[in-house]
Amino acid sequence: MVIRPFGRWSADHLNRVNHSHDELQSQVKLYDKQVAESKKLRQTYYNKCRLLEDLEEETNLAFPVPATSATAEEKGKGKEVEKEEEVPQSPPSRRSTLSDGDEWPLEIGDAFYSKEQLSDMITHMMKEIRQKEVKVSFSPWAIQLISGPNSRHL
Repeated sequence: MVIRPFGRWSADHLNRVNHSHDELQSQVKLYDKQVAESKKLRQTYYNKCRLLEDLEEETNLAFPVPATSATAEEKGKGKEVEKEEEVPQSPPSRRSTLSDGDEWPLEIGDAFYSKEQLSDMITHMMKEIRQKEVKVSFSPWAIQLISGPNSRHL
């Protein structure tokens, strides 16, 4: 009397446990797929952010914005306004790599410059050209162009 009903309950319980196990396994697989998709989307997002930053840097280098005029976007940022790098008052003294025995006037491109003209031109460029750090990244095809078609590494 007790064995048959208990046997049916036991078999039904085993079916319920197996069904629950299968359901949990399917949920775990779904979760793993969502995690993989999330990682892929996050990586895509970071790549696009990096490309955007590179584009902004290139744009700022190509078309510098005067420091006195602030755009509407910069006004909205508030505290996030970049500090301008201070231009050094006097450039550091440097020794010439050219000795007095070198041929003067020196030809650069199609023009000839005396030692004094070249020194004045370099001093003027050091004062006028804004100096800052620049991040340079090379793509694989550029590295191959630099190193040659037969080399695999730099």
